[in-house]
Amino acid sequence: MNPIKILIIYAHPDDESFGNAGTIAKYTTEKNVEFHIACATRGEAGKLGDPPLTTREELGAYREMEMAQATRILGVKQIHYLDFLDGTLHMLSDTENEQLVKSIVKVILDVKPHIIITFPEDGISLHKDHIAIHFATKAALDIVKNTYTIPKVYYSVVPKSIYHSRGLLDRGVDDQFVTIKEDIDLYRKQKLEALKKYKTQIFSVNKVYPGLLDSNDWSIIPKYEFYQLIRLYGKSVDGSTYHETSILDHLSDYA
Repeated sequence: MNPIKILIIYAHPDDESFGNAGTIAKYTTEKNVEFHIACATRGEAGKLGDPPLTTREELGAYREMEMAQATRILGVKQIHYLDFLDGTLHMLSDTENEQLVKSIVKVILDVKPHIIITFPEDGISLHKDHIAIHFATKAALDIVKNTYTIPKVYYSVVPKSIYHSRGLLDRGVDDQFVTIKEDIDLYRKQKLEALKKYKTQIFSVNKVYPGLLDSNDWSIIPKYEFYQLIRLYGKSVDGSTYHETSILDHLSDYA
């Protein structure tokens, strides 16, 4: 039986491990699921590590290596780099943005995923390049819909209640619009191991999960990853009244 294909569309190496590592590990382990990642950049504008592990000129190649190691732990099938420059996605010219959209369209039509996961409108963290990927992916979906019907499209989200508990009042999706709390309890160790591969991004890991790297205690990682269903078989979904138990719900025709 052919695998269910899931395409994650993000801006940087490590976005997948912060947002979806538990989900990826869970479904590559438990189900016949094949994950692909469309990564717009190689993270060339990111941190170099503390102390620095590479040079600014070589950072893109270094982070590509880190991503290969992290996604191997999670069981990702393939990474599709779109070859745009980190830190520039939010300020592309109209022509360059059109090229970004076309690059996403190409990956979608090459992979023909059953599920697409990407950033919500706030980019999860308000990162400008994340937000740019959100809008580029939306544009790509509008182009693709007349050629290929994608069964399900999700945003990877953080509920407002979680951000509010951290004192961040300007972020997150209203809890009522969270379609799924994906239980990743059994896969938090894999998520830790994937995050540890991003040695250049130690500052970001420590910021999101204080104490995680020093303690090596995967129980610091929350038990859930959250998703908001946006489209089901090409039709928009009212997330406030629509809830699921798994991102594989409603895919019985493919399972």
